[in-house]
Amino acid sequence: MEDKHLIRDIFYLSVGSVAIAAQKGEELIDKLVKYNKLTIAEGEKIVYDLRQKSEQTKVEFEKKRHELINLLKDKLEMSKDEINEFFDEIMAKPEKARVDLKNKIDDMAKQIANKTKPTIAQGRQIIEDFIDDILALKRSVEAHSQRIVDELQLKAKKMKSYGLEFMHEIEEKSKEVRDEMVERTQKAMQKLKDRLLMDAHDEMEHLKERLDKLENKVFL
Repeated sequence: MEDKHLIRDIFYLSVGSVAIAAQKGEELIDKLVKYNKLTIAEGEKIVYDLRQKSEQTKVEFEKKRHELINLLKDKLEMSKDEINEFFDEIMAKPEKARVDLKNKIDDMAKQIANKTKPTIAQGRQIIEDFIDDILALKRSVEAHSQRIVDELQLKAKKMKSYGLEFMHEIEEKSKEVRDEMVERTQKAMQKLKDRLLMDAHDEMEHLKERLDKLENKVFL
């Protein structure tokens, strides 16, 4: 009997939302060969390609994450490792982050208030809003993924085997989820960055207004 979790494992490997170790990858190759009209080489290529696509997804928003971490390092008295760990905890379990990281959030909010215009309460809200954005993303991706997996499993019941054509369909569906993950994660990080930089923007606007007034006085 075919492993009922095969489609789910293949799908999650390709979107990168579930950590699948090397051993799991080998298991997937064995199942693809055993239950489908695929050679070992084809099975290996599918798993390799899925892993590569998953890594590309991570690379795309890691750049935005590094920009944000560098900004926070300038605003906070925290090392890059501490900030990285903070973001890792939010990304892994956003539903628990607000409670588990309360002391750290309070400390970061105080530091933000000391070095930027937002008050402590506003600094805390900025961070909590970011956690909410990541939580909303996680729930959306999980729901989207489950719908796709259910659809693929329903289709699979009508087929005798998952050939290469079916694997390509899984890849196309996976791309939908990867694109959503990248776009919304980047937007959440950019929003946090913009809100932290708002004080600098306000200062520039204020300076521009003063220069405009000075220019008017000079030429009038």
